[in-house]
Amino acid sequence: MPLPMKTVREASALLGIPENEIKAMIDLGKVRSVLKSGVPRIAPDEIAKLMKQRKTLPESGKK
Repeated sequence: MPLPMKTVREASALLGIPENEIKAMIDLGKVRSVLKSGVPRIAPDEIAKLMKQRKTLPESGKK
């Protein structure tokens, strides 16, 4: 059974990134998403990829 897709709000809470920043990444094509009932949904593997990218940033790049 596949893992459930997450909304932008849920992804924001998991990643610690503002919702508007995630929406901007979706618009720029940096994050894959699927529209379901007009609401963007993000796959768990995509969230895991973002988590990994955020962990590899140097400390000076983090807020």
